Amino acid sequence: ADQSLSGNDAATLSSSFPTLIPGALNGRPVIHFTNNIATPALPQQFLEVPSANLGFLTGNSSTFIMAKLFASGTSYRTVLSKTANNNKAAPFDWYVSAAGVATVNRGNGSTVGGASGTTAIPNATFTPIGCTVSGQVVTHYLGYNANGSGTITAVVGDAGDPMRIGRRYDNGTFGNEDIAEVVMYDHAVSTVERQQ
Repeated sequence: ADQSLSGNDAATLSSSFPTLIPGALNGRPVIHFTNNIATPALPQQFLEVPSANLGFLTGNSSTFIMAKLFASGTSYRTVLSKTANNNKAAPFDWYVSAAGVATVNRGNGSTVGGASGTTAIPNATFTPIGCTVSGQVVTHYLGYNANGSGTITAVVGDAGDPMRIGRRYDNGTFGNEDIAEVVMYDHAVSTVERQQ
């Protein structure tokens, strides 16, 4: 549930629900997503956040997640995405390659640019990861350290589609992961904020 009182509660709409695992991280529960990348026609697990109060994602923002990501062969693992149904960021698509490197795409559902991290996220280990957007600059974080950055010059816009956790809106990228927490800010956080 959204702790900001903005109503950005994530809900499951799929016929195959993520699993709540009690006490999985420091005595706290996590949500486990199991998705079958080899058979995408099967019901896939995801949570969805309505678009209404997410307009801030077209501007400066920060997103952090505590998650355990499981390798998926040669496929990508979705983290969070708000894309048009053609899989293009509108305004963002955050995913991890099979090699464990995070990428953020930003765009308007037509024009898209991307920026990737540098160091791979550990496989099957709870790790805090994040990204900030400040103007056209996207900076990745692994643990509490910067993990690469890039400049995205694509025009950014919101197509009005929901944000998804665990599966991209076009059903083309899935996540196999345990997620403990997702934190989002409507600004690029400072170093002091990020390390609190």
